[in-house]
Amino acid sequence: MSQYYYGMEFHQELRSSDLIDMIFPLDETLNSLDVDQTNAQDANISSTVGGGFSSTSAPQDHLLIEDSKNIPRILPTDTLPSVEELGGVFGFDICRETLTKSKAYNSWTYSESLHQVFIKANSNLSVRFKLGKPLDQKQYFIRALLVFQCNDYLSEAVKRCTLHWIEDDPCQLAHKSLPICDCVQYNLAGHVLRSLAPGAVYDFNAFSGRHSVLIPVPSPEELHKGDFLSGHYSFACNTSCPSGMERRHVQIIFTFEDQDGQVFGRRVLPVKICHCPKRDKDRLERGQKLSEKSESLSTKRPFQAVTIPVKKIKTENLTDGTTEEMEALLAESFLQQEKDLEAAAALVASMAQRHREMADLLKQLVKPSATKR
Repeated sequence: MSQYYYGMEFHQELRSSDLIDMIFPLDETLNSLDVDQTNAQDANISSTVGGGFSSTSAPQDHLLIEDSKNIPRILPTDTLPSVEELGGVFGFDICRETLTKSKAYNSWTYSESLHQVFIKANSNLSVRFKLGKPLDQKQYFIRALLVFQCNDYLSEAVKRCTLHWIEDDPCQLAHKSLPICDCVQYNLAGHVLRSLAPGAVYDFNAFSGRHSVLIPVPSPEELHKGDFLSGHYSFACNTSCPSGMERRHVQIIFTFEDQDGQVFGRRVLPVKICHCPKRDKDRLERGQKLSEKSESLSTKRPFQAVTIPVKKIKTENLTDGTTEEMEALLAESFLQQEKDLEAAAALVASMAQRHREMADLLKQLVKPSATKR
């Protein structure tokens, strides 16, 4: 059974000859300017393996996809995916209260201050989504895409490390026939982020090299306003894996979209895949508190002028008196300074005299000792 993910129709049966024609179109089809919608949909091929789907697309159809009005749109798995939070018309959001109240401390935990999940590899992460508005009759999906947090690495696809890849695909044949991804045939060898939900669709964008997973949203009859959507995810690599994430911070982009790839909501959840989730959570929370405390202590204080107390000089006589009185006061001050200088000179002369007397006394004491020798 096969499925066209971005098409409007879902085909249940597909012959091998049709599969070859879709992967390798005829020359007259490629040269034709009048391509119908069915041929445009043939760029996406899905194959069933173990109850899940794997979607592969041709490179020319990865950047843009056209809707019924022929308006091009950027795919959620583009080279530079958007990380902007978006509730959208359906009020799509993550129920973080359930993350906080989770009792799976041994396998994963959630930090309210950091808004981040800490989880062991191959552990089950349960995420609940909520909608604020009933859905229509269209088919919707929730896509989970793992990206790097730092803007310097955002354009780089998050890949599985070589060590874990060869455990599922020793000869690394999953991407041998690019742009076709055969990861589903090798235990999802290239997918770091996986879903345990039934009917999960595993997608690969050959243009950006990004792997993602989609879970179908129940029909409006099965889902009512205020109901929660549960998504169960696991990770097949650690954040510290060499040749993989290499200790770079990562986050999951959850997009609420229809079968044509149009995004109606977006939420972001930072995550760290590690061996000791609780230990790393406590360490980072302590570091955050110390950082906030150091920032508060290092804040510059407002400048305050320093005033030095200076003895006020009485100038009433100078400002209010006549010119003759001012000259007399200045002359008196000058004479007083001369007297002070004479007293200081006399003191210096007295000290010099005492120094000479002590020198003479020292000479008298040194001469008798020299005569005795």
